[in-house]
Amino acid sequence: MYAYDDIMQVRNPRDLGAVIRGGRRARGWTQAQLAQEMGATRAWVIAIEAGKSSANLGLALRALAALDLVADVVPAPVAHGRIDLDELLGDTGG
Repeated sequence: MYAYDDIMQVRNPRDLGAVIRGGRRARGWTQAQLAQEMGATRAWVIAIEAGKSSANLGLALRALAALDLVADVVPAPVAHGRIDLDELLGDTGG
């Protein structure tokens, strides 16, 4: 089970590569081992970990699955302190 501190926001290919690299390293796997586990090439693993933006989405999802990771898509946090208190409190004014 992961704690909230273990959650990483993925906003670009470089972030996704960091998640995959971190998961691989946490398992003690080499890039070649991850590639073999997910049915890809080591060159692909190198590219995704480097943040290559044209990496195949299907392979990226297979990499996450091989590492027992999932991707949850949630609304982005409110940026720059712009908080709508009515929305936060559920007050729709009706």
